[in-house]
Amino acid sequence: MSRTMHTKVIRAEGVIAYSHCPRKAFLLHCTEDRGIPNDYAHILEERASANRESYLANLQRTNTSTCSYNDRAFSSSIEVLTEANLEAANVTAYCDALRIVGQRGDPVAYEPTIVVGTYRLEKEQMLNLSVVGYVLGQLQNKPPAMGCLITLDGECHRVNLQPMYKIVGSILERIKGWYGDPPAQPPPVVLNKHCPYCPFKSVCSRQAEDADDLSLLDRMTSKAIRRYHSKGIFTVKQLSFLFKPRRRRRRRAAQPPRFDLEIQALAIRTGKIYIQTVPEIQKSDIELFLDIEGIPDQQVSYLIGLLVRARETLTQHAFWAETTEEEESIWRMFIEKAEEYPDAPIYHYGSYEVRAIESLAKRFGTDVKCLSKRLVNLNSQVYGKVYFPVRSNGLKVLGKFLGASWTAPDASGLQSLVWRYRWEMAGEAAYKQKLISYNAEDCQALRILTEKLARLRTDADSELDIDYVDRPKQNATRLGSELHTALDHVLLYASFDHPKGRISFRPQTDTAKRNGPGAPKGHQAYERTVPAGRRTVIQVASKRTCPKHKGERLQKKPGKDAEIVIVDLSFANTGCRKTVVKYAGEERYCQRCHRFYEPPIIKRLRGQTFGHGFRAWAVYQRIVLRLPYRVITQAMEELFHETASVASIVNFVESFAAYYRRTESILVKRLLESPFVHVDETRLSIDGVDQYVWVFSDGRHVVFRLTETRETAIVREILRGYQGVVVSDFYAGYDALDCRQQKCWVHLIRDLNEDLWKFPFDEELQGFVSGVKDLIVPIIEAIDRWGLKARHLRRFKKQVDRFYETVIEGREYGLDVTKTYQKRFVRYRESLFRFLDEDGIPWNNNTGERAIRHLAVQRKISGRLYQRGAVDYLVLLGIAQTCRFQEKSFLKFLLSKEIDVDRFRSAKRIKISKPINRVPQL
Repeated sequence: MSRTMHTKVIRAEGVIAYSHCPRKAFLLHCTEDRGIPNDYAHILEERASANRESYLANLQRTNTSTCSYNDRAFSSSIEVLTEANLEAANVTAYCDALRIVGQRGDPVAYEPTIVVGTYRLEKEQMLNLSVVGYVLGQLQNKPPAMGCLITLDGECHRVNLQPMYKIVGSILERIKGWYGDPPAQPPPVVLNKHCPYCPFKSVCSRQAEDADDLSLLDRMTSKAIRRYHSKGIFTVKQLSFLFKPRRRRRRRAAQPPRFDLEIQALAIRTGKIYIQTVPEIQKSDIELFLDIEGIPDQQVSYLIGLLVRARETLTQHAFWAETTEEEESIWRMFIEKAEEYPDAPIYHYGSYEVRAIESLAKRFGTDVKCLSKRLVNLNSQVYGKVYFPVRSNGLKVLGKFLGASWTAPDASGLQSLVWRYRWEMAGEAAYKQKLISYNAEDCQALRILTEKLARLRTDADSELDIDYVDRPKQNATRLGSELHTALDHVLLYASFDHPKGRISFRPQTDTAKRNGPGAPKGHQAYERTVPAGRRTVIQVASKRTCPKHKGERLQKKPGKDAEIVIVDLSFANTGCRKTVVKYAGEERYCQRCHRFYEPPIIKRLRGQTFGHGFRAWAVYQRIVLRLPYRVITQAMEELFHETASVASIVNFVESFAAYYRRTESILVKRLLESPFVHVDETRLSIDGVDQYVWVFSDGRHVVFRLTETRETAIVREILRGYQGVVVSDFYAGYDALDCRQQKCWVHLIRDLNEDLWKFPFDEELQGFVSGVKDLIVPIIEAIDRWGLKARHLRRFKKQVDRFYETVIEGREYGLDVTKTYQKRFVRYRESLFRFLDEDGIPWNNNTGERAIRHLAVQRKISGRLYQRGAVDYLVLLGIAQTCRFQEKSFLKFLLSKEIDVDRFRSAKRIKISKPINRVPQL
């Protein structure tokens, strides 16, 4: 490869190439290589040339003041200049026309116009127009604000160029850097979605395959490549070793599938098909396979292919439209043919067919509700669910792997546009036949893929080249299976809690194995023994009148006594002790009801074994001390010689949560009265499924909420009508809240610090962080001295404006990390500095993190929580954190049976130290 710089002038096509791939721009500007021209690019140029001729001819007829571009004509202020080759600042660009804009008397300024060969605007066309605007701005000392693109339908589309000048300037600086300091090697190969259009496709693909580059994987992004490179992963084979099967977790049905690049790399290395989720495809007697060929640029469908499989018979139908006028005719024929098989599913691949059917139905007034219900997108059955040992999930790649074939070696959706255009221009039957064959072969590939997905449901367990992602198959012979079973039983027998004498090396005769939950039939039942020892007996009043018959007095019956024993804890300043209280009374008899009635107090206590104090102690152990339920039962037995099941402790938490629902409602009301509310969220595993816990706090009151997803609907529900300021992190879901916001500076500074450690020698990032430091440090010093008083902080608004002018808006950055922070500062300019304008607004979300940190520690201890009791746990945790923030005892609050935490008066905390009076020594 030659490194000779054959030209010092940067062409507009180089800027466009850089936006797609820096390597392509390097090859165009720094070498003599031009690659292999692309057929589709030729077609676009032919269509653009024809459109250009028509446009310029019409321009000559309708404008009297028109001439070709030259320096003299440009300085003469002619109204329209055509075919302008502009050059300034070592950048050259071509545009089809320049028009004068503005009114008479204003300085002369031109606006560029480019004629394109498409019906819709493309990003590269707008970028090309902005390059022209950039060069034109150098010539007339003022870049044009707008430009025009003329599409094939003759429409003039005005484009705002100002936002794109920064992109153009940044790309030009990088290309000019190649001229000043030529790199020894071109930029690395990174395959992307633009490669099918690139003349260097074959060269780059060959180099990527030789290097086993990560970009060979179709869904590999530049961001993912950088992340893997930072871990020392540079090849697909290396990537395949990163995947490790994890314990399968129950997931929500609504959770969308996630594509895992590591599993795809593993499938390529092992040559196996890996199943994440078993496909839902089932064989039918009659199946339809649909593939539509069209021109997306014109929103025209010219060929509808339908393959009908009726048991073992295959019939291919091709509905061809010679012109756009025949489009409705082929649409009607397709609908008629599909309605002949009303119960047959219609398989297709991707979303193009769905969009085409919706467009055709809308244009021709067809009701397709029933048809749409029959559509089955095979891509949704493959993406994130089944990983084939190929680099892409495209139909061509999957079809070739499964045995499908195409007559044309270069068959693709892009090539079909070329064939259609050639057929329209020349009318050759060969191109039409190519399109019909290509469409029929796509339908056959759909059929083969459908049959393979259907077989996965039945053959996955027996096929050696098919495996499961979460449960890798353990293959063994018959003898090996027997050996594994025997050895597993030996290991089971060695476990500490396995009942001895119940082991058998023959699983079918294992006496320890039984079906269904619960104890076996005839199992000995037990009841709780009454605590022995000293107890207090309290005689309670009997019920006097019948609750059903008003005024009917209850009669005494000798020998009908009622009693209940309650174990409780009595708390004093120096500790607590266990008490056993026996409540005794007489049952009374109603002669009209013919039934006995217990004393009201005993009836209320019936079903309880432990009193309020004992249950409050257990709840305190769970909520504040974070003890597992099993450990609480052990502590009860060791400290108080009382036993209880884990379910009993869960019931304690549920009963207290129900009692304190009113307390939570009061806390929510107090939060909404506060001038600011901290909001934060964290992930929590509930029965093995990740859910989200949200915390709301104003520094004195705390409320928790649990949701299945990270959607902020719960935040909008809690803060509906709130007039204060929400303090949060940079999670994008908070942006939709209809209230004033303050973003957390601690999160931002933490991110800056971490990225500064990742890129310790990048001068650009260091300069950016230095600018942020020079802005925020004086503000924090002022807060430390004066507090959050707006009258002392408003003076920093000028420094904020200067920071944005010099660091944020006035510079272009090359490092992606710096660009990300630049966008964040622009997006959150108002919410980052809200605390400068309003009194008492915190500049960080530490209060929210402090409130939720207790839950994070509990998550580390327990690993996960269970669905039953999770919401009740959060109710009590919110009250406990409120007591903590107000420096009150949560245990004493529970013992008091008070409802309002603010009104509860807690005793002062115990002093554990006192000053020492030292005797001076003589």
